[in-house]
Amino acid sequence: MLHVLARGGRLTVPRAAVGVRWVSEVARDDKQLLRELCAKIRFSGPITIADYMREVLTNPVQGVYMNKNALGADGHFITSPEISQMFGECVGLWLLNEWMKMGEPRPLSVVELGPGKGTLANDILRTIAKIRPDLHKDISLHLIEVSPEMRKL
Repeated sequence: MLHVLARGGRLTVPRAAVGVRWVSEVARDDKQLLRELCAKIRFSGPITIADYMREVLTNPVQGVYMNKNALGADGHFITSPEISQMFGECVGLWLLNEWMKMGEPRPLSVVELGPGKGTLANDILRTIAKIRPDLHKDISLHLIEVSPEMRKL
């Protein structure tokens, strides 16, 4: 077990949950990330959950999000937007409501962190276009993706 101390508690992670078995076509040492995390903890003490998650998700060699097959039926997980467009439509409606409560400032910047295939942004923009077609030209969309493989999608 790997114990990660965070504010207010301790996270215990089974060793098998750390790292990714296959990063590309070539097999990698699936214990490498675990060894690196353990060495970091031995050297500098406990790490936060945020540091742990950042490392296992975005490590250039074994991070879950660095693998081109992270999302979808063949990947590690499926997100709500990939299952149904209703999630993105609800977010789009909420976004419009909040924007109107703010007095409808323009331009409207929409920023998505970790957009993957862009499904959520697509559903949000489609919903906004149906309800407020006049707003479409004043939307500034920013997709921030840490994975080089996902950026290619």
